Amino acid sequence: MSDLKRVSFLSILFLVLLRLAIGWQFLYEGLWKYDTLDSPSPWTAKGYLANAEGPLRDHFRSMVGDFPEGNDPDDLLWLDYERVSQSWDEWVKRFIAHYDLSDEQQQTMQKMLNGPEQWTFPIK
Repeated sequence: MSDLKRVSFLSILFLVLLRLAIGWQFLYEGLWKYDTLDSPSPWTAKGYLANAEGPLRDHFRSMVGDFPEGNDPDDLLWLDYERVSQSWDEWVKRFIAHYDLSDEQQQTMQKMLNGPEQWTFPIK
């Protein structure tokens, strides 16, 4: 009867290996997310929070902060190119005014926001 409760060495080995593999995956993903903080497009939970559903939907969507008061993310106005472009231009003006950037700093910022010239393509 005591043999029924006994766990084989092979099952213990596989459980340990499974735990190591899952831990390695969490470590890798965490380090990758940390590493992207210095990149032009760092990882955020914005997509997850913006697509939240259920009873806490409004709470999680308010954490994103991209949608102005009264604008529902479901109406897709935030995907309109003209609105987004105007919003970015206003943000750039506020940033330049707040930090009093020199011409060289403004050019660097424009290059960081828009990318190099060879990467730009007019949207018609």
